[in-house]
Amino acid sequence: QVARIEAHLAAGPDSRWVTIVDEPKSFDLMDLVGGKEVSLASQEVSAGTYTQVRMDITRATVIVGGNEYDALVPSGKLKFVRPFNVQEDGTTLLLLDFDGQKSLNVTGKGRYMLKPVVRLLVPEPPEKKEVEKKEAAEVEFRGTIEAVNGAVWTMTVDGQSRTVDVSGANI
Repeated sequence: QVARIEAHLAAGPDSRWVTIVDEPKSFDLMDLVGGKEVSLASQEVSAGTYTQVRMDITRATVIVGGNEYDALVPSGKLKFVRPFNVQEDGTTLLLLDFDGQKSLNVTGKGRYMLKPVVRLLVPEPPEKKEVEKKEAAEVEFRGTIEAVNGAVWTMTVDGQSRTVDVSGANI
C-alpha cells in the first residue's frame, strides 16, 4: 500500500516537494506480470525540472503457498533520484521498472522483507500534439512486473526487460 507519492521540483530558492498522491492506494504487483500495466497515479503539476520521486509504503503483503504474510519494507520509503522535465501543456510519463523476483527476501527467522528493486524511467515524449493550453502538465506512473528476487526486480518496459538492484541504493 502506497500512502503518499511526492516529486521534488527544483526551482532554485523556491524548490519544493509536490504531492502527487496523498491517500492510501493499494495495488497487486502480480497484476503486472506478463506485460500488463497499472496506472499508479496521474496528477497535474507545475512545469519544470524535477529531481526525484519518493513513495511512502505503509503495508506490503506476500502470498506464499496460499497463505498471506506481512512483508517488512525496511525504510518504509522508495526513493527514485532521476531528473526529468515536465513541459507546460504536455504529459510526462514516468515508468517504474520493478523486478519483483529480486525484491523479496526471506530472513533466517522465516519473515519476509521487501527491498524493492525498481528504477524510474522517463521515456521520450511522443511528438508534441496541438493541445488545449493548460496551467500545468500531467504526470503518470506505470510499470510492468516480471519477477521479484531479493533486492533485484525485473520489469518489462516498452517491450524490453529491465533488471535493477535497489539494495540500499538511491534510485
